[in-house]
Amino acid sequence: MSSQKKRKNTVVDGATDHSGGQDAVKRVKREGTSKAEDVRFQDAATLANGTSNEDKALSKIEGSQLEGNEGKQKTKKQKDHRSSTAPWKLSEPIGGKFTNTDPLFTEDEKYLILAKESAIQIYSTSTSLLVRNLSVGGTQTITGYVLSPNRPDTLYVSTVSGLIFHWDWVEGKRLGRWDIGSRIYGLGTPSRGPDTPDEDVVYTLDKKKEKWMITAHKLRSGAEASKTELATIWKSTKPLTAFKIVQGGKVIVATGGERLMIGVTERTDSTSLSKLKYVWREFASTERITCLDVRESSSTPRAGNSKKSKAKSSPSIDVVVGGLKGAIFVHEDLLNKLIQRERPDKSNESGKMAPSQLHWHREAVASVKWSLDGNYIISGGSETVLVLWQVETGRHQYLPHLSTAIESVVVSPSGSSYGIRLADNSAMVLSTTELKPKANVAGIQIRSSKTELYPKGQMGTLLKTVDSLESAANDIAGPDLSATPAAISPLNPSQILLAVPASQSGSSSGRTNAPYLQTFDFSSSHHVSRQAITRTNATTLNIGPEANKIGEPDVKLLSVSHDGQWLATVDEWVPPRRDVEPLTLDALDTADEQNRRREVFLKFWAWKAETKDWELVTRVDAPHACLKNRSGGAAGRVLDLVTDPVSQRFATVGEDGVVRMWEPRTRYRDGVVVRGRNAEALVNWSCRHTVELECPTSVEEYNSNKPTPSNTNANEFITASLAFSPDGSLLAAAVQLIPSQSPLIHLIDATAIRSIYTFPILTTGPLTTMAFTSRHLIIVSDALILWDVVTNALHFGFSLRPTPNLTPAQRKSMTHLAVHPQASTFALALPTGSSQQHPHPHLAVFDPESPVPLWTTSLPRPLTALLPSRVQGGKGYVALDSAAEIRMLSPRVGGGEREIEMVGPMVKGEESLRGIEAIYGAGGGEDVSEEKRERQDTDMVDISHPADDDDDDEGAVLKQEPDDDGAAAAAATTDVTASKDDRPVVRPAQLRTIFDVAPAFALPAVGDLFEQVVGLLGRRKAAPVPVPVA
Repeated sequence: MSSQKKRKNTVVDGATDHSGGQDAVKRVKREGTSKAEDVRFQDAATLANGTSNEDKALSKIEGSQLEGNEGKQKTKKQKDHRSSTAPWKLSEPIGGKFTNTDPLFTEDEKYLILAKESAIQIYSTSTSLLVRNLSVGGTQTITGYVLSPNRPDTLYVSTVSGLIFHWDWVEGKRLGRWDIGSRIYGLGTPSRGPDTPDEDVVYTLDKKKEKWMITAHKLRSGAEASKTELATIWKSTKPLTAFKIVQGGKVIVATGGERLMIGVTERTDSTSLSKLKYVWREFASTERITCLDVRESSSTPRAGNSKKSKAKSSPSIDVVVGGLKGAIFVHEDLLNKLIQRERPDKSNESGKMAPSQLHWHREAVASVKWSLDGNYIISGGSETVLVLWQVETGRHQYLPHLSTAIESVVVSPSGSSYGIRLADNSAMVLSTTELKPKANVAGIQIRSSKTELYPKGQMGTLLKTVDSLESAANDIAGPDLSATPAAISPLNPSQILLAVPASQSGSSSGRTNAPYLQTFDFSSSHHVSRQAITRTNATTLNIGPEANKIGEPDVKLLSVSHDGQWLATVDEWVPPRRDVEPLTLDALDTADEQNRRREVFLKFWAWKAETKDWELVTRVDAPHACLKNRSGGAAGRVLDLVTDPVSQRFATVGEDGVVRMWEPRTRYRDGVVVRGRNAEALVNWSCRHTVELECPTSVEEYNSNKPTPSNTNANEFITASLAFSPDGSLLAAAVQLIPSQSPLIHLIDATAIRSIYTFPILTTGPLTTMAFTSRHLIIVSDALILWDVVTNALHFGFSLRPTPNLTPAQRKSMTHLAVHPQASTFALALPTGSSQQHPHPHLAVFDPESPVPLWTTSLPRPLTALLPSRVQGGKGYVALDSAAEIRMLSPRVGGGEREIEMVGPMVKGEESLRGIEAIYGAGGGEDVSEEKRERQDTDMVDISHPADDDDDDEGAVLKQEPDDDGAAAAAATTDVTASKDDRPVVRPAQLRTIFDVAPAFALPAVGDLFEQVVGLLGRRKAAPVPVPVA
């Protein structure tokens, strides 16, 4: 507690000396020399009594982390008091990445359960809306979730740290929490059936002290918590990647590498787990196994079996596995075949052990599942195609062009739907009869900066090992810490534009290029659209002759004009080293060849309100030249792109040290204005002005920092930054060729297009970013500097303690600056900490008049984008982190109430889900008869010629809402029927034709819906005619 008081006193003392600090700053301004090179920002940071702005600011920024650690020992009341009195607040996160686990249907199929990193999310299959969020808290990573076989309205959830939670997902109550003391990588329960034990037995795939185990648990809570049991039923130093429990727990099938293992027991109904013993048998596959599914089949001997097979046999199971090279192996009645192989009279058993093989996938099979009746197998992978195999004949059908790789496929309990999770952070529910989507869920699709926890196997030759799985469990930041190009839409302040990859599959190794533009509405947490803005290979053959992936261009920068009508993007493509190495002599020549073949495009897009997308208007090839003389006329990188805040104009700066102004120009043909379909004048974008920046580092000096074959990246880090003043009259620009040399800041008259003032920032370290407030230029490098552009003098500045072991490029990508012109504040996010793998990001809000932050906080993950809110009258910021989660930062008073309200789940807290279908529809929970269920599983429909289904959804919905006199059937054939008081009655089936045409976020405008409803209510009484009854 004393350390806590000491930290508080430090902050209070800083506030007490604040007035003295301002006097010191003003004194430096009055006494300072007019020569910029003589200004030292360290002098301005010196305050009375030996206290500096640097100590105050850093103590407050870093103190948030200390207070967070000490806060674990505080009471909840103290925490609530501290949060309620803070001047700023962070909203709860929305978005996030779906974990690499299979989706889960509830028993009635009304809901689809998916897992984010630290929360279980439940979506309605009828509306695609999020109805409940079950958070496990903290930074726990969910590794598995299964429904209870005895209480399907409850859910077991496991985390990699060894915790198991038991939730009532209907009521939103947590029923129990257990810590098993080992790291959990898989969770399972026996399938529900006649052999299922009366008490839940939960199985975990866990690891402790280099030992991999399958453990059975009887988890008890409350007064019986002391009676919790566990038993280890398998242990080895060789890792496992997946396991399935069938036959009520009598059979366990597990895979690891090329091994397929089956464990069998006879005592699942024992009251004690200590008596649970399994006999294990192993089968070696010819290919590394990437996915697995098991089906309980009939134990009746097949035709042609020997007489001995008619004797009492073990449970009959069919196993299907996917291979690393794309093959699918089908093992029918595998357990009994393994047992027969052990008999001494086995003569031809070796031939019977060979599985049947299905092969269409050209890469590793990501997921494979049995249909409900076992006649079909469903598989998917990186080819973006869902494949349906007929087991007996080997024939297959396709559902192609799903736009991204398939990572998981599951079959619903009734067999009427497929749940598919895609590699672009989305999931959908498909009808098995028509293969048409019934529900669709999509999250933020930015590139992931965290290594996958699961070695699922869909990684081709880059399959992750258990070693990488273990290291990923301890890492906050993965190998890719790059920033996300992002912008807030001026036309809709609740929508954010993001550069996203085609997919974020577990096969990704290193950096993933982002060729798409995603529009995401963070107020309602739903995906709006996705559009390709570079060339893509989503659904075409994207593998070269040597089985190497063909890379796509990467969107490096994007910016939207102040009126939202124009979008500028910069994309870049560099050939991989393996493609140019045969043309060169050594690594140095390889780097030169890559630079020479680099492609850089600056593109300008016009917003089309009719189609709700962006239309390419102008493409500029190589907008800037390459600085390296040895690369000849290669295209140079564009290092920054900004938009004029008051006019339709963009500015770029490249590695050649030239600033270019881009403006639209009306198109003429033979002296006549060229017009579009709506008679609007068409324009082209072109460079209207250029300004060459003076750089303290000459090209010769830059080239003298010549790379060597052992260090080809010696001078690869070139940084530059641009910033427009709020009124668009001034443009600040800087280029830094060598991080150890101080850059020159150029102030350019944006109207006359000339440099009016140049000054250096005398700091060591790379220039990170710049931005303008009303009259101050904010410069972030190894120091935070505010320069008064009116008086051409230093306002204040202090050093920022850099994070050790971070490269200049990593530090630049993890440092973000955002200025809110309406609030006269700016927010700064920067990495702190002691290691490259565990950088602690901190977020601070400043008033330009004070070097002491108004508010600071620590974040669990690095930010990839930080943007000012565009809400009219708002004063907040939008923060996007590496886990694809968005948080709103806003003041508690004076504008915070005007920020966009984040819409959460439809059901909050411990509110029950029961009865919610009365408001939003019953979803996929129709009662499926045995006859219809059998037809859905066996009658596979040709994709190109979908057959008609007589038992459609309408009949099921009408069955759930019957009327006394058969009006439910009449509603399907008549528009309006008369009631006793001669007023028209609108039946529920008619309203469904208006409101159930699409998910809630894709419905027509409210006015259109209102007119359709009024049209039904305003109809005259129908003539009394006979009503046909179905």
